[in-house]
Amino acid sequence: MIIFSNLSFGKEFRELFEINHRIENGISTEKSLNKSFDKMIYRLSGSKSPSNIWKIINSGSARKDFIESYSVHEMNGVSYLKTKFNQNLLEETFKKLDLPIIGKSRPTFIVVAKIDNGVDDPYFISDVAKNSLDGGIQANLKNIASERGVFIDLPSIDLIDLKKLSEFNYLINPTEYLISKYKHDRIFNIAITKVDLEKWTITGDLNLDIEAKEYQSNLTTALSKYIEENISDHLSTLKFSFKSKEKFQLNIDKIDNFDDYQEVIFSLKEIMGIEKININRFNQNILICDVYFYGEDDRFITALTNKSNFVISEINQEKQKIYIEYKG
Repeated sequence: MIIFSNLSFGKEFRELFEINHRIENGISTEKSLNKSFDKMIYRLSGSKSPSNIWKIINSGSARKDFIESYSVHEMNGVSYLKTKFNQNLLEETFKKLDLPIIGKSRPTFIVVAKIDNGVDDPYFISDVAKNSLDGGIQANLKNIASERGVFIDLPSIDLIDLKKLSEFNYLINPTEYLISKYKHDRIFNIAITKVDLEKWTITGDLNLDIEAKEYQSNLTTALSKYIEENISDHLSTLKFSFKSKEKFQLNIDKIDNFDDYQEVIFSLKEIMGIEKININRFNQNILICDVYFYGEDDRFITALTNKSNFVISEINQEKQKIYIEYKG
């Protein structure tokens, strides 16, 4: 046996099958629902190609067939249509049409952006906006995270962090200090600097000059485009198809009662790509079962790891026998 270590720092995107679509004046509810469906397919497939949508529609299913419920609600004074889609039907449709799909285990990205506007002391954008530029970047990152079904974090900087960054600025790299506080799959490390009255510049992972005129919208647009392109590249490595299937034996410990058993089975069924679960036996408080999963073994292990109520303790060398502790 070997001790298992995390393959990914991603998390399970619990609201993967819920879309919030901003309601526009003059647009009917039906059109808003259609746009929500298109966003859902984009989130699952990782591709904006309309061919995936038309393949589904041409297979005999209408957009409305996939909707479980919808309602109108407000966020920050803005009305949104919240639509919940049927996970099982979508998964079966992707399987039937052999469309690659991305599961619920979604990557975590962290954006470390240092701002020097030439007036204030240089600072890092945090989860609390200092000005309109920060607010614009925050809003764009939030939209991207929601649209793609991923996690994008900005550092949370408290008074202790500010003190450390001030005291140790010449002894340690402030960027490395902030990064060390978080687990992540990918870092976007950039510096945004006002060079003169005519120009801003972005350096680091993205290198670009921005004219001072309308710099805020141009900066946020350029940064969002860069981040979204890299997220697309990362998500493309997480897609799985329904062409191949693996079998895993799970040994799930610390199941003390029937409620625990039901919760474990429910958690497993939430994992996208599982075809079926065969219960073999109970050994004291250990459930032993076989799981048939579409996709590679690393995908399945990552999905298990990202379950908050599962802790993987061991796997065998072939990654076909997995030992798990259930946290009720």
